[in-house]
Amino acid sequence: MNRRNFLTAAVATTAALTVAPVATALTVQDRIPVPTPPVMDETTLNTMWGTYGKHGLTHCNGACPQHQLRWVRLVDCETSHLLAILATQYQIAYTQYPRIIKVILMNRGFNESQIADAVEAARSV
Repeated sequence: MNRRNFLTAAVATTAALTVAPVATALTVQDRIPVPTPPVMDETTLNTMWGTYGKHGLTHCNGACPQHQLRWVRLVDCETSHLLAILATQYQIAYTQYPRIIKVILMNRGFNESQIADAVEAARSV
C-alpha cells in the first residue's frame, strides 16, 4: 500500500467513525437498578384464606349470614386486608403465608421496609 492509498483509507475510516451516533450520557436513574418484585408462582396465585370479614368473629362468632366463613384467594384480598393478616394472625408465623403475602405486596409496589412499617402501624392501633 502506497502513501496515497494509506491516507485515503485513513480518511475514510475516520469519516466513518465520526458519522456514527454518539451514545447519550446515562442519567442517575438509568444507572440505579430497579428491584424487580418476586415472581408470583402457582402456589402464590392459588393460596386460599378463610375469612369471616371484618369483625366477623367478635360480632356474632360467625353465626349471622353476613359473617359466614368465606374462602378467598390471597391475591384477591385488598392490600389493607393482607396487612391486617400479617399484623394480627400470629399463628401464621412459621407457615408459608407471610412469605406469600409479602410477595403479593411487593408485586403491588411495596418494599420490605414499607411492609414492616405498615404491619407495625397496624399492630399499634
